[in-house]
Amino acid sequence: MLRPLLAVAALCLAGSPAVAQRRTAPPASPGQAPAAPAAHVQPLGRALWREMAAPRVECRATVQYLTWQWNRYAAAGPVPQGSPLNAFTNPTTQQALEALVGGVSHNPQAAGVYRSCAAAAGIEYLVWVAATASDRQCDMAVVNTNLSWQKRNALVSLNEAIRHWNAGRIAKTVPEENTHVLAALEQLYSAVRHNATAGAAYRACFRERPEEFFQAIRTILAG
Repeated sequence: MLRPLLAVAALCLAGSPAVAQRRTAPPASPGQAPAAPAAHVQPLGRALWREMAAPRVECRATVQYLTWQWNRYAAAGPVPQGSPLNAFTNPTTQQALEALVGGVSHNPQAAGVYRSCAAAAGIEYLVWVAATASDRQCDMAVVNTNLSWQKRNALVSLNEAIRHWNAGRIAKTVPEENTHVLAALEQLYSAVRHNATAGAAYRACFRERPEEFFQAIRTILAG
């Protein structure tokens, strides 16, 4: 009596979806890792500005040197040759890397750290670390004070920054989004390139609170 019951149970179990799924999945060959699920497939591009609150380990050592570089080349007039702003124009190219390295050419250790970050994460990633490098925490009071100055003295830069930011948020591709957001930051940073305190505050608040940062610009423009 027991054998017929066991046979029926085996037939029912064999027809269950779970068992059928296990049977149709081919076993991995010895020494071969199972195929990664589709959810693990990496996208072709990433909105890199969203990652800068916690940059990759390979690039964290660049932050102190990039912060020094921003402060060292804060000056009125034409953008100095060593300024990180020079890397914003073509952020995916070797030219951008050399622009950053050129600003620390006196310091082989800093140059080596930049090149290691670019090799591990890409040149564009290094440029985004530069775009958010600051030794400050976000202070919106400092940001608002400097945005008010910028409205009085460089209104076009704020309008262009918002235009690029809005275009980036509705961009159809990630590279397009990266391009517009970086262009927005270039407009903002260029207008205060003579003021190291303002630049550091902008970079810190964009890194930590980007939506609030750009909302502050809208508020300043509307006031």
